[in-house]
Amino acid sequence: MHIIVLGGAGGMGRITVRALTEYEDIDQITIADYNEERAREVASSLQSSKLTVRQIDVTNEEQLRTLLRGSDVVLNAVDYTFNLYVLRACIQEKVHYADLGGLFHMTRKMIELDKEATEAGITAIAGIGGTPGITNLLARASIDKLERVESKVSPREVLVSLLDRFPVEAVEPQDCDVLRVVTTGQSGDRQLEIIKQVKVLPYRRWGISAGALDTGTPLAIAGRMLARSEITRHGVCGPELCIPLEPFFAELARYDMHVQTQEQRLSRAETT
Repeated sequence: MHIIVLGGAGGMGRITVRALTEYEDIDQITIADYNEERAREVASSLQSSKLTVRQIDVTNEEQLRTLLRGSDVVLNAVDYTFNLYVLRACIQEKVHYADLGGLFHMTRKMIELDKEATEAGITAIAGIGGTPGITNLLARASIDKLERVESKVSPREVLVSLLDRFPVEAVEPQDCDVLRVVTTGQSGDRQLEIIKQVKVLPYRRWGISAGALDTGTPLAIAGRMLARSEITRHGVCGPELCIPLEPFFAELARYDMHVQTQEQRLSRAETT
């Protein structure tokens, strides 16, 4: 399996790359970045024989398509303003795609390419980081237990979020993310409130912040699932529409990100 990480030398992309190196069934990982020197520094720090480095300008269509050709999955960790360039190239080269999300208007433009992606036989996941990403799947897990949904508080409550945008964290991370979705609805004759959350702390083994962990690792998990054909729906869609929940949550738990669930029955007064 060959996975390319665009923006793989950036603050979040390098976390995705590191997570991928720990999967035995991934043979080749390409760190593709505009800053080749920084990409080589990332590769050197990880010391994995799986890694190769390529310089890339994602606005150069010919260069981008040449890079993507023959790979299994492209994980896009560049700024969201470049998402359409990458998605179009993936459609043309018939390579599965996932990104960290973008603002609402960019996602709408990506969804307009759903038919083309479906015809190309690829899956393009729009937004699989912490939020959007984990929170979408928490909402899906709650909704699946209800016959009718009355309200959703989404995507999360964040107690403290220090999401480092720089390549290297200069201080010991002390942040905490709480990704929480509160859903109310009906199951049979019962009115229920379902709270699902993931509490994320700094990952000491890698020396990274909670924000970096819950943003970079979900992209890696989804990328491997795409490469292993565990995600079968084609087209452009949000993660909640295509990613199998239990396998994904099981992989999150490897990084001490565990899904916690609370359910309570509501009185009529509480639902009005």
